[in-house]
Order: sequence, then structure tokens, then C-alpha cells
Amino acid sequence: MLKKKFMNIFGISATLGLFFGIAIFAFSLFIDIKYVGFRMKGEWPIILGIIFLTFWGIVTTWTMVSLPISMRGEKLVTVGIYTYVRHPLYSAAIFLFYPGIAFILRSWVILASTILVYLNFKWIIIFEEKYLIQKFGKAYREYMKRVNGFFPKLSK
Repeated sequence: MLKKKFMNIFGISATLGLFFGIAIFAFSLFIDIKYVGFRMKGEWPIILGIIFLTFWGIVTTWTMVSLPISMRGEKLVTVGIYTYVRHPLYSAAIFLFYPGIAFILRSWVILASTILVYLNFKWIIIFEEKYLIQKFGKAYREYMKRVNGFFPKLSK
């Protein structure tokens, strides 16, 4: 029962995504420290990193409010932040969290490794969306047509 509840809350996709994201980050940090060693200059990276991480916190909080733990895996949620993107946590990690950390650490290697994190999440989303189509059927297919995966649509 506990395992099922854990999977409904976090899902195998998110768990694998987090694991590989951390592995990519750790490997990038190792490469950066051991072999590259050049850093972004000035104070701007730290300021930019703080701004990115602040927005990451806002998006993450908005996601948690839009999809409470009790509703995960039980109901298709298309309100709140899910009105704009289907995968707000992945988007926030790729475009706000990892770059924010890279800027704070002033690391070009970690910033570049964000591409690997993106590819990792893109691959995991394939399986996640197959599950969601199986679970919610036509409603999820219609949702996919209306709402982009990572970026909000700029026109209706």
C-alpha cells in the first residue's frame, strides 16, 4: 500500500528523472572541477541564479497547489499552472532550477549539461504520457492538443 501511495505521489517517471538529473549534475560538477575549471566572471551569474531559483520556487509552489497530493493519479487536472503547460515541474527543473544552480556555481559545464537533463525528461515523458492516455483516454488526448508540454502557447 505504501509503495502504491508513493508511486501515486511521485511516479516512476519523476523518480527516475530526479535520479538521472542528479547523476547528470554530479557528473557535470566533477568534470567542471577536475578538468575545466573556468568560471563565469563577475557578480551577474549569482544574481541571475537567485532570480532563476526564485522563479523555480514560484512555479513549483504553483504546481503543488494546482495538483495536491490527494489528487495525483486520481483526476486529470487541467487548471492552475496546468492550463499553460502539461509538465510544469519538468519545465521548471530544466529551464529554471538547473540553470539557476549553474549560474550560482558560475559553471558553464553545468549550464551546458541542462541539455542532457532536457533530453532525460523528454524521454521519461514519453512513458508518462502513454500512462496518462491509458488512464484518462480521450480527455488527455484533447488536453495534449490544447496545451504544450514545456512552453506555454503564445497564441490561441
